[in-house]
Amino acid sequence: MSKSENINELAKGLAAFREKLKQPFKDADNPFFKSKYVPLENVTEVIDNALIGTGLTYVQIPIN
Repeated sequence: MSKSENINELAKGLAAFREKLKQPFKDADNPFFKSKYVPLENVTEVIDNALIGTGLTYVQIPIN
């Protein structure tokens, strides 16, 4: 794998992503602990929304 000597574009994308990232809502109930939690779909939704226009992306690779 080669490495880039210049990460300016990556740094700009990460800074833009961080500015747009919002806290996901805890809107699922855990009856066992009587608490609320953030479901995975809320996490992916806020990440997907924050990535728009940043030039960044992510992948999820399933591993058995």
